[in-house]
Amino acid sequence: MTDDSRSPADQIRQRLTLLREQRQVLVTLQGQNLGELQLDVEQALVELDDLLQEGDRLFPPAVPAES
Repeated sequence: MTDDSRSPADQIRQRLTLLREQRQVLVTLQGQNLGELQLDVEQALVELDDLLQEGDRLFPPAVPAES
């Protein structure tokens, strides 16, 4: 479920965080003997890392407001 009170940028930042957490699945697969699928897993990691980098560039982490 999404929180509609958050800005679109905050929603994207949250999705980037979820992708970072799910990236570990690919890292785990990378350590296994997958035969021909090994190249696909490695390519997926490269592309996911590129996507996360671009996401961080476009939507840098929000700076918390000082109290």
